[in-house]
Amino acid sequence: MVMKIVPVLLSAIMATVSVLARTAEAGSPDSVYAEAGKAEAEHGKYSEEYVRALMSLTSAYLEADDVESSLATALEAYEIADSLGYGDVAAALAGSAGYGYKWLAGRCGGDYEKARDLYSKSIYYFSAAGPSYGGEIKSVRLKLAATYCHEADGKYEGGDYAAAVEIMAGIALPMVESVAGRVSYEYATAAGNLAVYYDAAGDYRQAVATELEVLGIERSLSGEDDKLRVAKSLGNLCTYYYSAGDYDKAVKAGMESVAIYQAGALVGDDEISGYSTVLDNLAIAYSEIGMYDKALELEKKSLDLIAAISGEESWDYAVSLTNYAFLEESAGNYVDAMRDAEKAVGIMAGAVGKGHPDYARSLKVLANACSAAGDYSKALALEKKSSERLAEALGERHPDYIVSLNNLASTYSHIGERDSALIVGKKAVELSKSVHGENHPDYITTLGNLAGYYAGVSDFTGAIAVDKEVLELVRRNYGEDYPGYAMTLNNICNYEIMSGNAAGAVAWGERALTAYGRIYGERHPDYTTALENLIAAYFFSGDYGNCEKYIGAVNRNRGKEIRSGFAGMTNAERSKFWNKYRHWYEEFLPNYAFRIGSDSLRTAAYDGLLLSKGLLLNSDIEMRKLVAESGDTSVLRLFDEMNYNRRMLGKLYGKPVAEHGVDTDSLALAVERQERQLVERCKAYGDYTRNLAISWQDVEKRLAPGEIAVEFLSFATQGDVQYAALVLKKGYRSPEMIPLFKGSQLEELDINLYYSSSSLYSLVWQPLESELEDVERVYFAPAGELYNIAVEYVLTPDSEIISDSKEFYRLSSTRQLALDRVAVNKGNAAVYGGLRYDTGIATLDRDSRGYGLSRRAARSYAGDLALRGAVSDLPGTKVEAEEICESLKGADMEVEIFTDTVGTEASFKNLQGEGLRLLHIATHGFYWTEREASRMDFVGFLMRGDVSMAVEDKALTRSGLLFAGANNALQGKALPDGVEDGILTAQEIASLDFNGLDLVVLSACQTGLGEITGDGVFGLQRGFKKAGAGTLLMSLWKVDDDATRLLMTRFYHNLLSGMGKYESLKEAQRYVRDYTVTVEVKPDVRPAISVAAREEARKRRQEEKEYKKVQKYRDPYYWAGFILLDAVW
Repeated sequence: MVMKIVPVLLSAIMATVSVLARTAEAGSPDSVYAEAGKAEAEHGKYSEEYVRALMSLTSAYLEADDVESSLATALEAYEIADSLGYGDVAAALAGSAGYGYKWLAGRCGGDYEKARDLYSKSIYYFSAAGPSYGGEIKSVRLKLAATYCHEADGKYEGGDYAAAVEIMAGIALPMVESVAGRVSYEYATAAGNLAVYYDAAGDYRQAVATELEVLGIERSLSGEDDKLRVAKSLGNLCTYYYSAGDYDKAVKAGMESVAIYQAGALVGDDEISGYSTVLDNLAIAYSEIGMYDKALELEKKSLDLIAAISGEESWDYAVSLTNYAFLEESAGNYVDAMRDAEKAVGIMAGAVGKGHPDYARSLKVLANACSAAGDYSKALALEKKSSERLAEALGERHPDYIVSLNNLASTYSHIGERDSALIVGKKAVELSKSVHGENHPDYITTLGNLAGYYAGVSDFTGAIAVDKEVLELVRRNYGEDYPGYAMTLNNICNYEIMSGNAAGAVAWGERALTAYGRIYGERHPDYTTALENLIAAYFFSGDYGNCEKYIGAVNRNRGKEIRSGFAGMTNAERSKFWNKYRHWYEEFLPNYAFRIGSDSLRTAAYDGLLLSKGLLLNSDIEMRKLVAESGDTSVLRLFDEMNYNRRMLGKLYGKPVAEHGVDTDSLALAVERQERQLVERCKAYGDYTRNLAISWQDVEKRLAPGEIAVEFLSFATQGDVQYAALVLKKGYRSPEMIPLFKGSQLEELDINLYYSSSSLYSLVWQPLESELEDVERVYFAPAGELYNIAVEYVLTPDSEIISDSKEFYRLSSTRQLALDRVAVNKGNAAVYGGLRYDTGIATLDRDSRGYGLSRRAARSYAGDLALRGAVSDLPGTKVEAEEICESLKGADMEVEIFTDTVGTEASFKNLQGEGLRLLHIATHGFYWTEREASRMDFVGFLMRGDVSMAVEDKALTRSGLLFAGANNALQGKALPDGVEDGILTAQEIASLDFNGLDLVVLSACQTGLGEITGDGVFGLQRGFKKAGAGTLLMSLWKVDDDATRLLMTRFYHNLLSGMGKYESLKEAQRYVRDYTVTVEVKPDVRPAISVAAREEARKRRQEEKEYKKVQKYRDPYYWAGFILLDAVW
């Protein structure tokens, strides 16, 4: 930049020198400075000789690139020449000063005040130089105006939109107009920036008016070969029309802009950037009229263009990616929306910082996506953060803040904080009406949401009144093909149902469904939601025919949505997503099938159960199988790292916050990112959701004559829980549904009589007697409280054990029957028993180091908070383990036995990934209900607090097994870092890799118990299932040591002799029941009257000892507690 200025200054000085008819010889600044001093001394300051010397010095400084010294010298010479009346010389020197000030001003950067002072001086001296410098004066005046433009732009980029508008509209634009005129590129450029600021500040109407003026100027100035400026203006106008809610005009302007860009050659970055911007704007406009496919197509093009010219870490890219995520969420692609919004938030933070409004906007889009996917807790945290940042940066009257406030109220509603939702919603409505007016789309949306908040507090009359007002506003402003019109109809239908007006609900629901079908088509999630509401309206009005007509469609649509959504979701996301839809499968669908009772509804209910029962567990299992079968070492390594971090996170949640030492939020985010990477990479190896698409026909095909599949189900109805059974036999054209009992009836039974009377049989099996009449084998999947009851061992009215006459196979779901069966090799086995719970810490430390676990142990931390007490050794389990080990070795199996101090938690974790086929663990087990756990504040391995992202993990910490050395932690002893504490929870087991493990035998107390959910039992069985186990043998209560050892030894004897798992257990239980022992018959021991009589009685007893054989373990307590899960293969 200096080199461009210097020639101009030299020419000015040379002109001055020629006027004086004298040229100074160039020299170094120092030598010329000395000459100037000499001239002043000899001739005085106000002399021709001294002026010439100063001019020579000006030239010397300039030749040395010292512009500031040159300027100072020229100014001194100008003052002397002017005072002496040297007009031409003074003018030339003034011109030189003007150039110098202009150059210095350009070097001021963001110091706008200094630049303006220098530009003003430049104008002064150019004016003093005469008319020939008129062009330079205009140039500098534009530069002076530009300082205000730059300052306004800085305010805009910093998020201070009001200040940007004030500076541009009040100072910069009038200055530009005074210099360049209104019809000029300079004015159009400045006015275009002002329109941007108006839009950012929320003054959308003024943004439109300003950009329309710009467009008129650009059209008048642009020739046929230069239409890109017109295209850019049209693209901006598209944005402002959209912001103002005029979507038709937005689309029209956007399409015209795109046509101009596409007709020309996009050769430079500016042209490409402008084209990508208008694509972005047009995409958003298309989304508002429901054209999501077109919107996503355009936004993707824009995103790719920005990535090419600005890079994927730029502000522009983050803005476009945020818009893309917004469109994905609007189109129902919630998983993709969350992924892209989260990425946009990260880029935005790096590009503009977390204090910028655009960062808050990205947070808002991510919150919307989380809410749409059912993750309301995360959405709430994001919405709060977004609202706070927008309020700070923009003020409470800014439209973006109002939108964020509205979203916050919506999220409050979703998580059940209804009073908060109503309060925040009312504030949003008041602000929106004041800022936008009642015809603006943001006001209409906010008002519609307020109706929902009224309904949340059971004010259905108020909700309907508000939504009718919304409906009229939508119809008047946007017409009946606008998505908000259909949504409002659907909402009114819902509120009419809640208020008990079934006829009104049907009328509104039919209108809503028609509108959704017209706008979205029948595959959109919102169409299916409207269908659900309409079905409910038909049901409550008694129109069962129409109810039945649509239920199949909901089942099909929801099934596809779930499988499609699950394919790209993490474990936590699947749980949140499923929570949105589970009520259909767990409550509504069973009720419809139960009440209406048609073939199609029973079919729909059975298919619903096959999908929903254990859905989250099954999807996790299938995902793990895909990982294991991939053979990709990098994928397997990523899987291991994720599981380790997940175990660590679980343990940290169990500790006080002050003792975390690690940021749990950061670790949770790392786990989520690792799992997302895993999901994406595994798509190359197959679709892990493929086995979720199983129908009742698939199950029926696998049944043989004499077999029956029974799916138990429980669902809320009329203040109670109804139990029923869906049954299926070979050749059935549809399943049958049999009513069983109410939950209150089960509660009334004496639990001590479950297995010694026929009372339980009368509730569970008696209603099914006609279906079971010709059946030899029963495959059943429990539900509700039946998970924790051994219904396969109850007594019939004839006092016979029901399983003596039929085979009862307990399954996690009858879908197990339809899965492909995989042959299992003998493989190797591991057996635990006779563990030394008092094993010392030094031994545990050496053990952990020996297994290489010292650096990656994720302990339960029970020692940190001191579980009170200790447990005793179980010597009988050592005998049990040794006998089983010998039996397995006799069958040519490779067996490793872990007893005494060797049976540690570290040794168990080291078995993962070793291709184990059989695992036997004889030890102490534990299970606590959530209520029991809430009172155990001294137990450190229980996850507590608001860990909303780990609901399953919290439940799994309440079940577990004890290994050698557990008493150290149970007694409150501190363990070194990296040492396993001997307390293995189901949550820890779930993160291990036991893929291919065919059979797990848990010879311990309460190993079959857990928290009952719609997705199954959250306990040890879930932990082992997630780890990869096939069949599990578990207990439902505290079992007797001797009877257990007898049963287990016999079970393995049978199994190794060729029996199947089910037959082996059934025979072992019968063996224990019939097992006889010889006991002494106790004689009459009534006291004798005299000493002689007592002595005679003693001798007689000694001579007449009597013995008899008894079945010591006949009572079901000794054997019925053991259940076998999923032993169909």
